[in-house]
Amino acid sequence: MCNHPSSKICSGCKSIHYCSTACQKHDWPLHKVVCKDYQEFLPTRPDSSHYSAIYFPADEDKPRFVWMRYEAGHNHPQEVAFAELGLSQEWIDKHDNVASETNPVLKRRYESHCIVLSRPTAEKICPCCTPNGKPNQSISKLDSDLARFCQGAIVAWGVHHTSDIDKRPSDVHLGPADFRSVIDEMRLVEHFWNEKFHELSLGQKGTIVVRLNCQGDQQFLDRPIIEEHVGLLAGCHESQIPTPVADRVGLPLIAYQNTPARVWRDYAPHSGRQNHKACLLNPGQQTAETGSVTLGRKDGKPLLLAHVHALLSYTAAKMADSAPSDLACITPDMLHAERINQVSKENFERFYYEMWQENPFRGRLVPSPFNI
Repeated sequence: MCNHPSSKICSGCKSIHYCSTACQKHDWPLHKVVCKDYQEFLPTRPDSSHYSAIYFPADEDKPRFVWMRYEAGHNHPQEVAFAELGLSQEWIDKHDNVASETNPVLKRRYESHCIVLSRPTAEKICPCCTPNGKPNQSISKLDSDLARFCQGAIVAWGVHHTSDIDKRPSDVHLGPADFRSVIDEMRLVEHFWNEKFHELSLGQKGTIVVRLNCQGDQQFLDRPIIEEHVGLLAGCHESQIPTPVADRVGLPLIAYQNTPARVWRDYAPHSGRQNHKACLLNPGQQTAETGSVTLGRKDGKPLLLAHVHALLSYTAAKMADSAPSDLACITPDMLHAERINQVSKENFERFYYEMWQENPFRGRLVPSPFNI
């Protein structure tokens, strides 16, 4: 659950370690699915040629550990091991086997093995190509959205690191800690595919919007602090966050709070939502625990990155005692809501001109938001 030293061991399965009771509690909703079953599974190993893997059946109530036979001298299960799970050659052909050396969320290298995840190929994931696809039932109780994305059976197994010279057989066993990593991997794949599908579905309907990313999206999804992209604030006619400075300067904004990504919610349920830039939208009133926020214009015109940079810088200059050079360092207590009367359209236009005309944004002149 984190990169801190882990000394506490689960008293149930005795195979996964935690740094604290709090960390263990955060993991329990997922770990409880396999904890008891893993205890009962371990003594059932057929022989030394079988190694533990994780199977997500399409039509069963929950995932389970299974034994898969590895051929001597080979770094992967035999085809017969898949057949024993009821998986055909057609199933194998329609899945991509993707090996990971690190946990996709914590960016921590797996100590003893890589994890191979057999996930559907792109055409089997695409909702346009599989409109009548059946959700994976074994994932439904864990994550209903992920179950809809992961159609059909899924298998994860261990292989040696390419740099592992010794290739000790015991190192390829997957256990409860790997179960968390596999779910993380699937959630990450789902997250990025959903974003890709969203972009494709917008086509020519979207316009340029700006996203202020929270710490969770920055840390776990490698998103920048602020980014510009094509978006559509579908069904959002009123701002979810008041924007008094933007209103006063005549920039008609809609601020939409994005749902925290499931990829990192278990890891940083509170700190991940921290977004100090979003505090500048509603100075002195907005909590920092806002999550990522997407900004668009009510009039449907493009909202450029330079416009949002200027608005936030202007807010800090007007409503903080001394604005730090890095706006990410702004905290709610530094902003004074009562200074809103110092804000005006004329003053902002002058600020914008001086800011970007004297120091062009990324080397280019960007027209004022009032001239778009």
